Amino acid sequence: MKRKAIVLMCVVSIFCLATLAGCSTGSDGKIENASDNIKKLSEADAKTELKSYIKKNQP
Repeated sequence: MKRKAIVLMCVVSIFCLATLAGCSTGSDGKIENASDNIKKLSEADAKTELKSYIKKNQP
């Protein structure tokens, strides 16, 4: 029974460490601004691009 408790504590500890590591913001502490990488489209261009994505994903 004692061995199961130790194994369970190890699993929970690893899970907690993995969760905290996933929440880190990076080495400099800043969150990267994803909006810098967003392509600006006109409405017509967006419709054209959407139609091409739909055609690619249809069977």
